[in-house]
Amino acid sequence: MLVATGQFVMFSDADLSAPIEQVERLIAFLEKGYDVAIASRGLSESGVQVPQHWWRQSMGRVFNFLAQKLLLPGIWDS
Repeated sequence: MLVATGQFVMFSDADLSAPIEQVERLIAFLEKGYDVAIASRGLSESGVQVPQHWWRQSMGRVFNFLAQKLLLPGIWDS
């Protein structure tokens, strides 16, 4: 990210859990003058229409818990 160039720089999870088509919503905030726009399906207002399977959600929660406790204290969505 430190050497990236361009008007906007985007980082996304490798599994593209947030559809790439949603990037336009983030860009709209950047064009309004925000320095950073962050998408999260974990927020109640995120409007997830097709949730992940229960087992995938559980695996994600366990991974995030372990990562936060063992590697990244204070960072809940690594």
